[in-house]
Amino acid sequence: MLFNPFKSVIGLDIGDETVKAVRLDLHRLSFKKIKTELVSYAEERLPDGSMFEGEIVKPEEVLHAVKEVSARTACKHKIPWVVCALPETKTFIKLLSIPVKQEMLSLNTIYEVAKKELPIPFNESYLDWQLMPHISNQSETKILLGAVLKKTADAYTYLLNIAGLTPLALEVEAMSITRTSLPPNSSGTHLILDIGQTSTTFIMYSNQTIQFTLSFEFSGNLLTERIQRALSCTEDEAERIKILCGMDFENCICHKQGQTKVCNIKEVMEKSMDELASYVQKGISFFSEHFSEAAEVDSIILSGGSGQMLFFDKELSKRAGKPVVRGNPLARIRTNTTLAKESSRPYMRFNTAIGLGLRGLHSPLGI
Repeated sequence: MLFNPFKSVIGLDIGDETVKAVRLDLHRLSFKKIKTELVSYAEERLPDGSMFEGEIVKPEEVLHAVKEVSARTACKHKIPWVVCALPETKTFIKLLSIPVKQEMLSLNTIYEVAKKELPIPFNESYLDWQLMPHISNQSETKILLGAVLKKTADAYTYLLNIAGLTPLALEVEAMSITRTSLPPNSSGTHLILDIGQTSTTFIMYSNQTIQFTLSFEFSGNLLTERIQRALSCTEDEAERIKILCGMDFENCICHKQGQTKVCNIKEVMEKSMDELASYVQKGISFFSEHFSEAAEVDSIILSGGSGQMLFFDKELSKRAGKPVVRGNPLARIRTNTTLAKESSRPYMRFNTAIGLGLRGLHSPLGI
């Protein structure tokens, strides 16, 4: 940190529908005190079919969007340094226990364990891992293993290079989401739910590290589609109703097709919330059944733009039987003077990009 040469970094989140970027700057206030500042953010919608489940389908369209958001966030400065998220659907991350002492751990042993655990082909993957000495013991060593398909990582690296950017790191998305959802080295056991446009990422955090992740199809777009069908309205109207009403059924007023009336979205929203709660319960059960040191979940942390709907936290808490809180991606950073004056602050949608930027400024060469 003391000699970190990267004073400005772009966090880049390439999704199936949009490309998001933030610029974070590092300011040293004194020998021991620093300030991390959110300087700018940008979002560009991708043409339909440009990406599919994390794969680059139309490189020229994605390249244009990456260049656009990186130029807007750089604010006329040349900032080549970028940390980019790898798609959750093409990556794997899990805490593993290896039955050997840490000093006896070899590369071959890690590879043998990885071959058994990976849901993606070993020979077609890049691996990285981190020793977890604070939870290892004399009889076993714990590591946090991450993997990504080679063709995915190579495609992202090539895209960034063509865009004139220099990747400091490609990071599993769950790491950046966790970084903006919890303080460093947080104690306790927490479930992070990142509800995005096309999917939800389930991140189980315990013993100061990620234990495992899951991805399922519940998403903001799914809610919009269900509201659209239930109310026979346009997609834009359904999206607006979802944002304005959320789970506030009694005060939900629809403005559609030139008419104003009470919205009847209670049934579709409650059914969707029951579905999400079921996913949550299954994930928690998997944790308790398959992890020997599993502890009771202390809280559920909502991340992502779609998790910020009105009363969403209260309704999920009621169904899951756990405290539910909203994550704050700005907890570790400040906004500059210009952004602080904005009335609309869509920062929850940029939680992944902010987490990537924090990685670049505070741990550019490691997790």
